[in-house]
Amino acid sequence: MQTPAQNSDAAADAQGLAVSAHLVDAARDCRPAAMYQLGAALWGAGRYPVAMKWFKRAAAVREVNALYTLGLIHLNGWGLPAARPEVARVLFEAGHILGHRPCGIELGAMMVRGQGGPKRVEAGMDLVRAAARAGETSGWSMLVELMKANLAASEDRDVA
Repeated sequence: MQTPAQNSDAAADAQGLAVSAHLVDAARDCRPAAMYQLGAALWGAGRYPVAMKWFKRAAAVREVNALYTLGLIHLNGWGLPAARPEVARVLFEAGHILGHRPCGIELGAMMVRGQGGPKRVEAGMDLVRAAARAGETSGWSMLVELMKANLAASEDRDVA
């Protein structure tokens, strides 16, 4: 568990950003959403290493948006020397377990493609299908993407 003392660098990290003092105080007080939001503001300002620090702190306390964002960063290699799909898959799985549907969609696609771990087509398709059936736009988009790549079954056309 993080303590405010560990996050005492929030004000220094936020220097020059257009963020409220309330957000900085909340991040310093270890509020997960605030730590994620500070990371997002830093990422938007191009301060990637510092943003990663705040995303990791938020993810460590199971903030699902931080898990998702870190997953995308590792999957695509944004701001990193190289993509790390195995790390992305673990992050998406953690977010999915916590009920974050976008993490489940990305995890499902990775499972279908065999990225970052073993290929598990049916289990991965089940995650993507469930999101699409629930009306999740990104689930439909992923299903269409997988169909275009000939990774989805013909019956998935009915879902999409």
